[in-house]
Amino acid sequence: MLRLEAVARGAFHASVSAASEAIADAGGWVVSHSLLSDAMAVLSFEIPGDRLDDLVRELGTRGLNTGHP
Repeated sequence: MLRLEAVARGAFHASVSAASEAIADAGGWVVSHSLLSDAMAVLSFEIPGDRLDDLVRELGTRGLNTGHP
């Protein structure tokens, strides 16, 4: 299992939507999710292993900071 955390400072629902779009644009899909009181979202997703850099880039483009270069 691989864990990737991202932090967003924007509106909660817009940030969740942006993360979902980033996953899809990097060739992945959301398998399940948990929304915790408009403060945190947990998205379980699958993505091809060779697209991880694309995902990090897509998240960054949408203002979601993963802490990875």
